[in-house]
Amino acid sequence: MLTILRFVLGGLVDPPEFILTIYYSIFAALLVIAEFQIKFIMKYFHFLYYGWGKALLDFFLFTICFNTSILPFFQIPVACFFALAAGLFLILAFT
Repeated sequence: MLTILRFVLGGLVDPPEFILTIYYSIFAALLVIAEFQIKFIMKYFHFLYYGWGKALLDFFLFTICFNTSILPFFQIPVACFFALAAGLFLILAFT
């Protein structure tokens, strides 16, 4: 959803914003693949089998959500969601 909105509302204007939009697409696909546990991809991203790996990826997405000038009204709630998901994955990883 975030990637689509960034493309529609000006994600192609700046080269850094375009690169961030591509990163969001790649990491979104990576999270979906991790949930379906596709063997070929999970072989190379083994850390996503564990809660701490998903927490680190969510924390990384949380940090790059603040590095933008496009859609600040939408990216703040998304960043909060990633922070909450990272915290929950950390709790699940160590319990």
